[in-house]
Amino acid sequence: SNDVLAHLGDDVFSWRLATQAVEIIARKRKHPQVKRENVRELEATTTDVGSVAQLRKTYEAENIREIQETEAASELGPVPRATEDDIKEYFEV
Repeated sequence: SNDVLAHLGDDVFSWRLATQAVEIIARKRKHPQVKRENVRELEATTTDVGSVAQLRKTYEAENIREIQETEAASELGPVPRATEDDIKEYFEV
């Protein structure tokens, strides 16, 4: 017959047909390759997350403006509605 003693993992062996043994070998070869692909995907995701975090820091640093207003000016009364020019200058729409 075409039976071979196949190593199934750990210290487990079993008699299998030659075609079954070939399938087992193919699966075992594929397993480390899948792990390597998963690691590459994880590294790419980590890089993407790092890039987004850096972009956010840059964006926040560039768009922070200090409000310079005297105490007297802040107590003048109700604040008027923002004009179109104010919105264009201070907000991204």
